[in-house]
Amino acid sequence: MFLDNSGRHPLTQEQVVRSNIANACVPRLMPPEYDGGLSEPVSSITNIRPSPREINRQVLSTAKQVVHQEYNALLMQFGQFMSHDMAKTTLVPSAKCNVCQNIPSRCMAIFLAPADPNSNFRADGCLRVSRSSPICGSGRTKPRQQLSENTGYIDGSPIYGSSVGDLHKFREGSTGFLKLNNFNGYGMRLLPFDSSKCRNSGDW
Repeated sequence: MFLDNSGRHPLTQEQVVRSNIANACVPRLMPPEYDGGLSEPVSSITNIRPSPREINRQVLSTAKQVVHQEYNALLMQFGQFMSHDMAKTTLVPSAKCNVCQNIPSRCMAIFLAPADPNSNFRADGCLRVSRSSPICGSGRTKPRQQLSENTGYIDGSPIYGSSVGDLHKFREGSTGFLKLNNFNGYGMRLLPFDSSKCRNSGDW
């Protein structure tokens, strides 16, 4: 089975980039842009752009409640599910971003304006962001490229997985059906949980 979309034949590096297979480079529509040209997020060194937090506060946020005659929040959730079906970047495994400073290739700190209304954010001093994992060989002599754990197709990757390991984790061996757990004693059946914060399968 080729759940990662790799097919039966070996692929060249260029074909891997273009094939949308799982655990390979995320295809880009535009070339990457970094401070220094290789790895560090734009404006993390040069400060040539506004803080992402300020853009969110000033441009994307509103206190007004918007009621639409045709669409509700489910439209947004469906769009999010579609985007997570086609790409799932993984975080740098060893990144422990617990201080308000940029750690090259691992962590980025988004500093807050004194007037930021969120007291919890202000108490922390910044928003600490873990970087996504790069593919091997990128970010040093050529621009950093992101790794995607899912295929680049709408194929139910968040539900069924993109590897043989996921297949065995999510499906019953005898029937091939999805594994399900009873939930809350009300007869509701959900995808499997494990000991981590997130479900084994599904979107979060």
